[in-house]
Amino acid sequence: MKFNPELYHRRSIRIKDYDYSQEGMYFITICCKDRNNILGVIEDNKVILNQCGNIIKDELIALNKKYKNTNILKYVIMPDHIHFIIELINGNKKTIGDIIKTYKSVASKKIKRINQIDLWQRNYYEHIIRNEKELYRIYNYIENNPVNWKHKNNE
Repeated sequence: MKFNPELYHRRSIRIKDYDYSQEGMYFITICCKDRNNILGVIEDNKVILNQCGNIIKDELIALNKKYKNTNILKYVIMPDHIHFIIELINGNKKTIGDIIKTYKSVASKKIKRINQIDLWQRNYYEHIIRNEKELYRIYNYIENNPVNWKHKNNE
């Protein structure tokens, strides 16, 4: 059955007619279902991953081996979400959507064996990184996310 946005009141956040398998860098954010803190904690501005967080990390790093024409350049796993920059290299046959779908599915299955929880929120956020200035800004955002977590949660 074809997806009907009128029926489900959803609209795609993807750029129409953009080839998400083309070479380039993409900033990805995936949130845990209901923004539950299930991947770890922040202590002294550092992320301390729990068992679920370590599975998420291992599966993220495994993307570099699973998809030969991809490279995870930078990532941070927060208690309730992850951010990462993924680079698609020339000759990639999979789209960002294909890669994220597989990643979320594999990680969910592994975590469900340990913890009977629904891990991910539906969908994900992606931003196409268009230049070096954006890359630098996003890289710093990822790097500083644990420090900003403290400020976010102390308001």
